[in-house]
Amino acid sequence: MYDKWAPAFAPDPASYAVADAPRTDRFEVVDRSSDWDAEVTRLRLADGHNEPVLPDSQLIEVATQCAYKLAGAPTGSCPYEAFYWTATYTSATITQLDGTPTREQLEPYGVLDVNPVEGHPVGEDGVARRAAWVAVVDNETKHAVLVQMQAMAACDNRCDVDGSGYMYVPVLGHANR
Repeated sequence: MYDKWAPAFAPDPASYAVADAPRTDRFEVVDRSSDWDAEVTRLRLADGHNEPVLPDSQLIEVATQCAYKLAGAPTGSCPYEAFYWTATYTSATITQLDGTPTREQLEPYGVLDVNPVEGHPVGEDGVARRAAWVAVVDNETKHAVLVQMQAMAACDNRCDVDGSGYMYVPVLGHANR
């Protein structure tokens, strides 16, 4: 029987391949900075404070890299943990990343607070004027990690993370809030 079928056998090496390459679409970035900063500004105005919060591209990039790391992606890095806030979303809560955030979603981050630290100049007074809200969704596990970062002024190439994970003014950390 072997002799009958063997001459017709043509191995196909491609069919033996193992699909072990990482999926490039597994991790998805969801940048909510523009929309959520607009809502923070709207809520501040409703509270009688004319202190807008704007997105900052350098802060968004640092938050994106940190969200990648915290979501389990093979790339990414975070500053020292005092310089960012996080929230984890499960498959049951991930839809909260869509649309406009509620006041209750925003309050834990301190961005609605516009009370300056006494004696500090504007831009170093502890009031968030720039913010990043970036989530990375793991499409395999259907979970997401949101990283939120704040700065008192535009980064203007000052929001780098040094070798020890430290960030400098104008970035706000937990101790500043």
